Amino acid sequence: MATVFLVIRIVLSLTCVAAGIWAMATGRIAFPWLRRSVHRPGMWGAGALLLGSAIGL
Repeated sequence: MATVFLVIRIVLSLTCVAAGIWAMATGRIAFPWLRRSVHRPGMWGAGALLLGSAIGL
């Protein structure tokens, strides 16, 4: 059971980090359902990077 949670944690962490890098590099949000609600993609990307690194610890 612990292995399942580890895999979910790794996938969630990598998804957050990839989305954060994408948002900071391109200035666009990778997820279509968030595009209208995010006004500062660079700040959102930095937050996603921080969240992804915190989940990955």
